[in-house]
Amino acid sequence: MQLTSFIPTMTRPLKILIPMHGFVVWGGGIDLLAVIVKSLRAAAPSENVQLLYAVPNSDEGISAESAAARARVRAFMQDGQFVPCETDARGLNLAAVESGADVIFPNRLPIRTQHVHRVGYIYDFQHRDRPDWFSAEERAERDEEFGELVRRSDAMYCTSQVVAEGLMRYYGIEASRILVMPYTSYVDPDWFQHDPIMARAQFGIGSNYLMVCNHFWIHKDHRTVIDAFAALVQRPEYSDFELVLTGDTNDFRDPTHYPKLQAHIEALGISARCHRLGFVPKSTQLALLRGARMLIQPTLYEGAPGGGASYEAIGLGILTLLSDIPVNLEVKGEGVRWFKAGDPVDLCHQMCAALEQPRDHVDDVTLIARSHKNLANTGRVLIRFLRQLVAS
Repeated sequence: MQLTSFIPTMTRPLKILIPMHGFVVWGGGIDLLAVIVKSLRAAAPSENVQLLYAVPNSDEGISAESAAARARVRAFMQDGQFVPCETDARGLNLAAVESGADVIFPNRLPIRTQHVHRVGYIYDFQHRDRPDWFSAEERAERDEEFGELVRRSDAMYCTSQVVAEGLMRYYGIEASRILVMPYTSYVDPDWFQHDPIMARAQFGIGSNYLMVCNHFWIHKDHRTVIDAFAALVQRPEYSDFELVLTGDTNDFRDPTHYPKLQAHIEALGISARCHRLGFVPKSTQLALLRGARMLIQPTLYEGAPGGGASYEAIGLGILTLLSDIPVNLEVKGEGVRWFKAGDPVDLCHQMCAALEQPRDHVDDVTLIARSHKNLANTGRVLIRFLRQLVAS
């Protein structure tokens, strides 16, 4: 199928059904849905688009944290029609048919019937690119899951060119059938309602701090940041700096990973200035990010450029320092720097170079206007692809 035809106008709105299935129990998935919804919403006034939201009926097995996450999703899905449905692929397909949707996007469930167009979403190919991080059983499960989704989708969606290349390499999908979302830094006006000073006071954090917003998983490479930070604070001009770390402390692949990081921090003598906060409410995390001198993203592997936190930090005008893995080189925005992945010496050097530069303050109005432009541009890209798909 070639997605080359283009219908500039439609007699009725393009109805896009956005499912919460598979996203609501994953923090990064919620952040991704937020970017998608905000982009479509920003472009919709001139694009004749109607947004529908598929909401799974059952909360069975969902934790209190995930219930709160579900509430977060509902909070930013305020402008469309909510469509209740069952939690499985059959239920999602039925909801799409009954609501008159033209396309389900983005979708993580393999829908066998072909009553509506389906755009499947694959987050990354970490199990293929870094098989040493997975068991043979885990790799086989992901291959089966991804393969079935590809077979049951009319087109595929991803958040980076790196993943798009994986779709072409591993599944032979033509580039015309892959929707790659442009890198989209953004802010939400609500973020400015939460005071960074109050957030800092809650955790006893000083005014000079660096921040890492990653789960404590092996591939996120916190150790490189910890070692670089230990070297940084040996310098008199940075002796009062602190490090703030947020995210899940459990890595199912290695339950000893976080305790070993804790022990390493203790051994370096920097425990008092390393704030390991674990999960915090999103509003608190964003308030802390607004007050940070820098966001550091040391990750060794990502499916989305810079991970979700970089979209927010760059949108907020916060200096962002990224490992130089290929996917992170797709990040675009002001105040972005890269360091050699896994190299604490180079990271420390880049941190110092960045901190020596004058701090540029961009007012909230300018940040919001810049964000709206970014979101609208991305929304138009998404809508154009989906129109082509529906018309093909």
